[in-house]
Amino acid sequence: MTATSLTDWEPALKEMYPRKEVLCMTFAKNVLLGTLPKERSGGDYFVQPVWTQAPGGGSASMAKAKTNNYGSRISKLNITRIPMFQRVAINAHLMAAGDRNEESVIKVGKEFDSGFKELAAKVNKRLYRSGTGVIGRVHGGTTVASTTIKLVDRADAWNAQIGDIVRFAATDGGTLRTGGTASGLATITGVDTVNGTWTAGTADLSAECGMTLGDYLYIDGDGADNGTNVCLAGLEDWLPVTNRDTKLAASFFGLTRSSRPERLGGVYVDGTQGNGNSNDILTRLITEVGRQEGETDLVLCPIDFMTDLTREWANMKIGWQNAAVSARQGDLVISKLYPGIKAFVAGRNVTIVPDRHCPSNRLYALQTDTWTLRHAGDGIPMFANELVGGPMLREATWIPGQTDIEIESWLAGYGQLGCERPGHNGVAKLPTL
Repeated sequence: MTATSLTDWEPALKEMYPRKEVLCMTFAKNVLLGTLPKERSGGDYFVQPVWTQAPGGGSASMAKAKTNNYGSRISKLNITRIPMFQRVAINAHLMAAGDRNEESVIKVGKEFDSGFKELAAKVNKRLYRSGTGVIGRVHGGTTVASTTIKLVDRADAWNAQIGDIVRFAATDGGTLRTGGTASGLATITGVDTVNGTWTAGTADLSAECGMTLGDYLYIDGDGADNGTNVCLAGLEDWLPVTNRDTKLAASFFGLTRSSRPERLGGVYVDGTQGNGNSNDILTRLITEVGRQEGETDLVLCPIDFMTDLTREWANMKIGWQNAAVSARQGDLVISKLYPGIKAFVAGRNVTIVPDRHCPSNRLYALQTDTWTLRHAGDGIPMFANELVGGPMLREATWIPGQTDIEIESWLAGYGQLGCERPGHNGVAKLPTL
């Protein structure tokens, strides 16, 4: 007799994850991922036209207008997708023993949901950062001959969790360290999001991993060793702040942007210069974006910035309304998913939404219809097993020494961010907490 297999139950397994529920898992608490327009885009790469200038040559003279006319200035980028992977596996005995509500406080099968949410959160984090994969930097006050990594930006503490393996490099995108008795690998054993520190399972990060002050940090597998970017080109690439001039002078998907820094690299405001007032920084940023013809409709900010801004507005008696932003994927809208406020700032009605994954020293003013998150497959991320017509859950391949069956699910995302008018968007550098 043939035992009932996962293949026999494939339809039932798929019904556990209808499209709306999958998207709810994807977008919940991931503001940037949810609000960005998305488009399925296969093939080898996609061409991103970037508009920099309208047609011109107009004149009071018809003859001169005909002679001197010129068309729009448009550049292009040839953008390739990058992959992201997550494997979730459960011992079959555990699955059998704890997948009913009466058998476990939390259904064991929810582990697959949690893995999907974690990969979606990673995509959201990466959308703010650069393709080098950097997730933080070692603070100058760190004791290198210890187990603790103090981070320059304490918000970066959210970029790793217990069990993650991190690596180090002297420069962003440079060669990853491989020295020390641990070959440059440090396993995170503790995360302090209040003080912005990680604890590693090593006795001496300097001796065992080669870590030095000012090192850049990467999740193992995300590091852009020797300048080859392996992660999403997020807002830090499209609207650069750190080493801005260097990034704009380098090739970015085949385009050098230094000739038109604002149009091709977005508007930049240094909010560390001045009184540090949140209202002042926000007003300056939206004003400068407006000078470039940008129509800011969404402002993304750190949670601390939102707290300071609303406190300042209350003292200044500046009014605002509670608002909520929806998430979108094609024709499906998940309404009012992200709470925020709406206000009239620098001539624009803008919605301001805090995001836990936004770096604490960044403030973004976006014209959302200029952005597109392009992806292969049905979504980003997705249950990869379905891509080849298989069930979401399957038996993992047995390996020698394995004592029980493993039930696994592979999650993946294949995508890249594009922007047709970077100059209609802006970023402000905030004082670091």
